[in-house]
Formats: sequence, C-alpha cells, structure tokens
Amino acid sequence: MLLRIGQRDPRLEAAVQAQGVKQASLLTAWNPRSDPLPEPENRARQARLERELAQAGWRCWPTVHRDPAGRWPDEPGCCVLGMGAAELDTWMVGFDQNAAVVIEPPGTPRLVWHPALRSAG
Repeated sequence: MLLRIGQRDPRLEAAVQAQGVKQASLLTAWNPRSDPLPEPENRARQARLERELAQAGWRCWPTVHRDPAGRWPDEPGCCVLGMGAAELDTWMVGFDQNAAVVIEPPGTPRLVWHPALRSAG
C-alpha cells in the first residue's frame, strides 16, 4: 500500500481497523533530526526501535518511508498499531525524529511534528 499525507486510502483504513485498533503511527529511527547517518548506524538505531517497541508490547508492520520527490533516501520504519499522537511524542523524542505520521480512520493520514518543533512554530 502507498500512503500519502492528506489522502485517504480505504484499503489502508480497512487494514488498520482489521487489526482491532482505531489508529496507527508510522515511525522510523533513521537519520535523527534529519541529519544523515551512515547506514550501519541507522540500521542499529532501527533495530533498537523495533526491539523497544516489541518490549513495550506494541504490534508493528514493517514500512518503507519514501520522499515523493526522491531527494531523500528511503528509510525503513514501523507502522505501530494502536499508537496515536499522544503516545507518539515519547517515541519521537526518544529517537530524535522531527516528524511521524498518524493514521486515524476514517480521517486522512497526517504529519505530526516533534513537540519542540510544534512549540517553536
């Protein structure tokens, strides 16, 4: 499935709801604060995120985060089932991510900024 910010996808909504959750979040550990890191370091960060999510009891699907303009490299990530904006802040802060995506069917997927970036704007 292809998710686009601000565009509903009934198949994605159905897939999330079929898991018995009302929301999901897309999160990655790659390139903290949008600063490119070497691939081995990014892979280690992503493995840590996945391990910590599992230890905290979150169910996840693997994702690939792509820049539609192709100016930023693909980043592996997680679709965290059941995680909404309130829980997402802790993970964005913990893994130094500027933004993540929240899916709340039947609404459109939306970008959520790091708490410090929200308060700065």
